[in-house]
Amino acid sequence: FVDAYNELIGFINEHQSFDTEAEEGGLLFGSHAVLQLETQLRDQVSGLVDTLGGDLTLASQAGLRFNERDEIVFDSAALLDRLQTDPDGIKRLFGTRTDASGEVEIFGHSSATGDTGAAGWDVEITQAATRATAASADLSSGITVDETLTINGRTVALTAGMSLADAADALNAVFAAERMDVSAGVEGDRLVIEHDLWGGRHSLSIISSLDDGSGGTDLGGASRGLAEVYEGQDVAGTIGGEEATGTGRLLTGARDTQAEGLQLVVSADAPGTAGSVHVSRGIASRMTGFLERVTDTETGSLTRAMDGEAGEVEAIDERITALEADVDRYIERLQADFALMESKMSQSLTLLDWMKNQMNYLPGAEGNQ
Repeated sequence: FVDAYNELIGFINEHQSFDTEAEEGGLLFGSHAVLQLETQLRDQVSGLVDTLGGDLTLASQAGLRFNERDEIVFDSAALLDRLQTDPDGIKRLFGTRTDASGEVEIFGHSSATGDTGAAGWDVEITQAATRATAASADLSSGITVDETLTINGRTVALTAGMSLADAADALNAVFAAERMDVSAGVEGDRLVIEHDLWGGRHSLSIISSLDDGSGGTDLGGASRGLAEVYEGQDVAGTIGGEEATGTGRLLTGARDTQAEGLQLVVSADAPGTAGSVHVSRGIASRMTGFLERVTDTETGSLTRAMDGEAGEVEAIDERITALEADVDRYIERLQADFALMESKMSQSLTLLDWMKNQMNYLPGAEGNQ
């Protein structure tokens, strides 16, 4: 890490120099983008890492300090000492560490996920995730009539005399054999069928062979053969007050927010504050994220700077081409003017010779004495 960092800083310093004798600057001399990059690189290393607390919060405590040329000087003995006395602190100092409380668990994060700071981010839920669920009518006497249920395309026969537990077992046997992510159970005097997976992408389609009110389960559509679809819903809410996207119980920070790429499993069953999260970005972790951002092929600051320089070069080339065309046209005009002048001078000389000849014939001319 130190060698790579110093190689880059050395390259920048070399090409930012100005030769006072030759009065010529390096390729990067005066570049605002490069000056800003150098400052930001140093900030990634020298900034505090104190989101999750602990005694080890600065690179200098782990043997990394800067010299007068903005290069890193590495004290391996200091690092080894810290590894022996505080290995978890070293992990926090260089890597990414997360923590969550309440009805929130951290599922994952990306290099774009920001550091929450010591205060963390509250997770506010506006809609809790649910699973597609279908409940029967009151069946205190169990199954009293024969009925065929078609659930997500699979058929199950319920026969008169079955208890609700027997009916649930029959349903679960088909669900297991068909490897369906669906389960049946008994809640009070009702038969309940529920999708195992959360969210709006997972639904139940149920068709009954009986009309509602004819003594059956009343699952499915109101009329026999008519399907009824039961749907779950995705979690919805915000992370740290910023937009997030829900899929099932997974809440993900939206693009271009501080929480971008942060994935949370939210088990809350009602709207409100579900908990809070802390994300600590250590030196190597935030350096990775920073470099990905500045070198992004579309939005990176270095990419934009290079595009700007390329645009300037293109504009200069266009001005040079236009100037060359102007010069060519000017030369053509001079050549035309010169040719016209030569023609006029030739005519003038011819006229002068004719006049001289005519003057020789005048009385008193030298040729006539």
